[in-house]
Amino acid sequence: MEQLTGYKLPSKQCKALEKAGIRFLRRPDGRPSTTREWLTGSASHHPANNDRDNGFNLEALS
Repeated sequence: MEQLTGYKLPSKQCKALEKAGIRFLRRPDGRPSTTREWLTGSASHHPANNDRDNGFNLEALS
């Protein structure tokens, strides 16, 4: 985790992961824990937001 975040302190590691949008769990000892899937985003914890503005004005096509 130190190599991933650049920090030795678990609290700073957690903050760096949060800032990067990487999902993790805090272990009982305070250290963050994550998985390869969470790092790569293949196990996204955010539901798809289909209402998001994607820059296209589809109403202009009709």
